Amino acid sequence: MYKFLGILIVLFLLVVCLVNPFRELSKDDDWAYALTVRHLLETGNYKLHDWASANMPVQIYWGALFSKLFSYSFATLRLSTLTLLFMGLIGFYFMLRDFGSDDTEAGILSLALLASPLVMLFGFSFMTCVPFMSWIILSLWLYMRAIRQKDYIVMALASLCASAAIGTRQLGVALPIGLFATWMLDR
Repeated sequence: MYKFLGILIVLFLLVVCLVNPFRELSKDDDWAYALTVRHLLETGNYKLHDWASANMPVQIYWGALFSKLFSYSFATLRLSTLTLLFMGLIGFYFMLRDFGSDDTEAGILSLALLASPLVMLFGFSFMTCVPFMSWIILSLWLYMRAIRQKDYIVMALASLCASAAIGTRQLGVALPIGLFATWMLDR
């Protein structure tokens, strides 16, 4: 029943092993975000690095959580991004299943998302692209499920994911606006 979900998980782990995320290097501007995490760990205060233009407290605290658990390094911060990518892929698969795709369709479309060059490029960094995408996918899946099932607990989880999207990139504010507009138009 979930054959392609298993294939998706195995291929994700295979890709991670082949690319080797445990190299100690930064990519693009993620060094500035990494220094913000380091400052948070050293002082206990959130202060965005002067080089960084985007304010993304959720990503910084997410990276700090992983750094507390596994020690601070670029590899650890990359692992935090890959964890969100994995969660986003699983959420995408189940969102497709919730809306009528069979296991094969949902699996192939999820593999297509994983195989996207931009997802691969930014999935192995500490940039905001993949975490934002993953929070959006998770919130959309949970919002749709909550609306269909009229489940307020799932709605609260969806709102938590939407808040994380907003805290990663402010454009995520479109999620609650879209939810409110959907409710108004549905009446």
